[in-house]
This record gives sequence, structure tokens and C-alpha cells, in this order.
Amino acid sequence: MADRTSIEWSDMTWNPIAGCTRVSEGCRHCYAERLAARGLPGFEGLARWVDWPDGTRAPRWTGVVLIREHLMDLPLRKKRPRRIFVNSMSDLFHDAVPDEVIDRIFAVMALAPRHTFQILTKRPERMRDYLSTRAGDWMLRWPEAIPAGKWYVSRHEGMSRLGANGPVAAALYDAQPITYPLPNVWMGTSVENQRSANERRTHIEAVAAAGWNTFASYEPALGYVAWEGWEFLKWLISGGESGPRARPTHPAWHRVARDFSAAHGIPYLFKQWGEWGKAKGAHSGTPGKYAIASAGPHSEFWPQSVIEVDFYPRQINLFGGATVRERIGKRAAGRLLDGVEHNGMPGG
Repeated sequence: MADRTSIEWSDMTWNPIAGCTRVSEGCRHCYAERLAARGLPGFEGLARWVDWPDGTRAPRWTGVVLIREHLMDLPLRKKRPRRIFVNSMSDLFHDAVPDEVIDRIFAVMALAPRHTFQILTKRPERMRDYLSTRAGDWMLRWPEAIPAGKWYVSRHEGMSRLGANGPVAAALYDAQPITYPLPNVWMGTSVENQRSANERRTHIEAVAAAGWNTFASYEPALGYVAWEGWEFLKWLISGGESGPRARPTHPAWHRVARDFSAAHGIPYLFKQWGEWGKAKGAHSGTPGKYAIASAGPHSEFWPQSVIEVDFYPRQINLFGGATVRERIGKRAAGRLLDGVEHNGMPGG
């Protein structure tokens, strides 16, 4: 677990699972895959570098998914309330993660109501299936679900440790009532374009209908999304892509997400522009430096200064100019949308 994180919407990360595989276009430049390929301690062997014919190299998951037993109960040791991003280096609902392991993670979250847990998945279909067919059962299996010998519960006088051989389930129920769905657990899905939004919406909507707090992370935003039908959300995050191969994002896409959130009373957080920020001029700079919000036959108006990107809308306004983005780096690009920093958080 990292006690600090640069992720704007979390205080820390908890990674009892490590490793993943790609599932959609949003995974193409995954930061976790890149860090694992670079040999991040604790993630060795989970990703490797692949050489391409053009001489470039790219990271690829090996398909190995690890259960990190030594981290399973760490949130129980943290007394100060935190917002905890669960499995920032994996996906809790990956096919390779057994239901029994998910049981244990949910049990830990139930025993730490002082924390807010944020679960983000690109596999909301399994999230939906798990929550509807299995999740209620782990409350009856707590002695098996919690790591052996590591029983912690919140009491008025502080943290109290229970013996592994004692009447664990009864003691836990006596120590603190558990409500279900867990109010301190937020269930989210990633969205990167309209296709992924269409594929994932019905699953996360069913999770919301079951009483869970739900959110969506529109990051990296790689295409326009019409948000009608997502009114059930309790939080919406959007942002551009970062990293060495980051693709630019269109300001209009984030404005749509922002305005939809405002219209329906949904807290909205604009996380970042990513590597690409507003260009100072379309006619200056080195060739190939810019990405433009239009492509096709009009690109000759900016010879050698424009990268045609097919995930932008193919349209242009010859009189009003075009939206041009320059690769200036994440820090320089910042996180202001139309001059405003959006930090909407649930309950805040």
C-alpha cells in the first residue's frame, strides 16, 4: 500500500492483487503495465517489453496475476480515515482473481468503515455478477475471509485485536453493525469512448440499482460520450491520457461531461489534460508537434505541423479556427477546464 499517491481523487492505494491483461482501447498505454515492465518492486515478471519492427518498444502484461497475501489486511492497520483506491495496479474483477479472494477484500473493507474504498474496473459485468450472486455470503464466512491471526475491529476505545481461534464472526458483529451494501465502498467503471460507455453502462447501472454508490472514470477520454442514461451516477471523473505515448483529448468531450454532471447534481472532478495542452499557435514549432481537432482534406492548411488523429471529430471551422493541442507535458498542461479547477467529490 502506498500511503501517498499523486492520484487527485485518492489519498492512498492498496494493491492486494497485482497484474492484469488488456481489455479495451483505454488499456493501450496503461501506466500500471509500464511500471511493471520497468521492474517496479513487487511487480517483477508481471509485464515485459515487446520490440516492434519500427525499432520501438512497448510494455505488455504477461497474463500473470498475483495475490499479495502480505498486503491483504493493511487497511485495517491504518487508523486515520483515508480514501483508498483498491488495486490501482490491477483489476479486482479480473477473471484470474478467485471469488474467494474478492470475498476477503470485501471483508476487510467491511471491517474498516472509517475508510472510503474506491474500486474501479473495466469489467463491470463481473462486478455485477459477483455483487448479485455472492457478495452477501462473505458476511457469513468472515473467519475464512479475513487473513488468519489479523483480526481488527473498530471500537469506541480504539483498535482491538481478536484471537484467530476465538468466536470471530460473533465478536465482529458485536463490535460494529455491518450494513449491506457497504456505504464506504464505491463501485466504479472506466469509460474511454462511446463504445465502452455503451458496453458498460447497463452493468454499473444494475450495481447502482442494488444500492451501491457508483461512479465513472472517463479517463483516458479518447472519444465523445453522450452521457444520457448515466443519471444514476453519484460521481463522475474525466481526464486526458498521460505517459510517453499519450494521445490528446478534446476539450469539448470534457465540457459535455462537466455540463451533464452539473445538470444532474453529480459531483464532477476534472483530473488532468495529460501530456497535451493548449497550443500557442498552429503555425510555429517543430513539424509533427501538434494534434488538431480536425483531420481529412483540410490538413494541408497546417502542413507538417499537424498530426491527424482519427479519434477526433472530423470537422473544421475555417473562420473560427480549430482546437489545437501541443504536447507540453502533464504539469504544464495542468487541470483547468475553461479556467476552472473542478474538484467535485461525493459528500464534499
